[in-house]
Amino acid sequence: MKIAAVVVTYNRLNLLKECINAIRNQTHKVDEIIVINNSSTDGTLEWLEEQKDLTVITQENLGGAGGFYTGIKTAYEKGYDWIWCMDDDCLPDKSCLENQIPTNFNTVTGPLVLSKNTNKPIWKQDYNGLKYKILNALKVPFVTIPFNGFLISNNIVRNIGFPIKDLFIYCDDVEYSYRVKKYNYNLQICRNAILYHPDVRVNSNLNDKFYYYYIRNNILVSFKYDFFYIRTISKIIKFILLFLMNKRIVILKAIKDSFNQ
Repeated sequence: MKIAAVVVTYNRLNLLKECINAIRNQTHKVDEIIVINNSSTDGTLEWLEEQKDLTVITQENLGGAGGFYTGIKTAYEKGYDWIWCMDDDCLPDKSCLENQIPTNFNTVTGPLVLSKNTNKPIWKQDYNGLKYKILNALKVPFVTIPFNGFLISNNIVRNIGFPIKDLFIYCDDVEYSYRVKKYNYNLQICRNAILYHPDVRVNSNLNDKFYYYYIRNNILVSFKYDFFYIRTISKIIKFILLFLMNKRIVILKAIKDSFNQ
């Protein structure tokens, strides 16, 4: 069983060093570490060129989505059985990968992601709760695994394809998770596999480019997979209210463009 780790990086050299070191020290060793460098300008490329055990692909900055498209495609074409994906700010515990590998090739797994600051779970989702039981009964997808320790088999990639690189950033992993479910594969969080990550916050301090992708992709992915459009409509209303509060034209452009994809 051969496993490749795929790491996407952009201008976070210190975090990248920690991430690569954590992958190197896994109790279950990976066969290759593939780093997708989105044209970093902070000395990342120079450092990567000194690391003889890494496979480095430098491309124009295509965001996280474009990075994982290239990384997963590369690992798939090299014939790896499993592809382990993460951003450069991920810090997997030494036994994370070992505790994630499923017993069959039809399951995508993710670790329990804890805050680097508080050691508490970043995404709190009780999949046994009433809300998720109702969504499951309605066949509305809700389970997602972010590209933070996302482990997928060659078999599943063969059937569902690669991430959508045009999403650039935000919701690329949500879309990919929903696609896994659409093809009737399983998604599983392995609670004994631990990965540390900075706290995730989306706020009004985002620049227009990131604001645009956050809003456009949220609506676009919801329309694509939300059969009843309940969440889609609620998101559109939320973003219209956001526009009324902030008066940022990019919000209206993002909403408009989500209907034109």
